[in-house]
Amino acid sequence: MEWLRYGAQHYPNRICINEYTYKDIYGGVVHVARKLVPLKTSRVAILSDNSVTMAIYVLAAMLAHKEVLLLNVHLKPNEIENQLKKLGVTTVLHSQDRRNQLPDSMCVIEFE
Repeated sequence: MEWLRYGAQHYPNRICINEYTYKDIYGGVVHVARKLVPLKTSRVAILSDNSVTMAIYVLAAMLAHKEVLLLNVHLKPNEIENQLKKLGVTTVLHSQDRRNQLPDSMCVIEFE
């Protein structure tokens, strides 16, 4: 994550992702990472369509030293549940549009 911190410090107003600057992205990543650090799990899954928000959550999970499983949005709920069980993942970060694909037995955290 050094590259992102460096970018935020040395050229904060330069575009990093789409119309967002390094300062914007780094701030979002640090904000989300602070919420992920206390989770008592070393692995999280992410279910979302590609977006800047998804990128922030992926980077935040990495900053929080969590292993990340990116779930295929085209999978059916039972396929997602099987994948999560096989890999021992109990926490899923998701976009609002994808909540209906997740089993109720999972700890789910919706993107802000």
